[in-house]
Amino acid sequence: MREQEPKNHGTADIDAVVTIELSDDEVARIHHDAKEYEDRAWVAAEEIVSSGRYHPALRRVVQDYLRVRKYEVCSCC
Repeated sequence: MREQEPKNHGTADIDAVVTIELSDDEVARIHHDAKEYEDRAWVAAEEIVSSGRYHPALRRVVQDYLRVRKYEVCSCC
């Protein structure tokens, strides 16, 4: 539903998700500047979708990502 005025107009949503897979070594080399980031954590995609803690737009993008990934790894096709 549209949040901004006028609320009775429709919306158009486009999701663009770009992902990469990191090796354990690459993950270990990630360093965050404490001056730039107050807090950080690795979070499972499923937790983002099921938790109410995250913004609805982020939850939707992650849900779309999980749907696409399900079909990419499906061995039935």
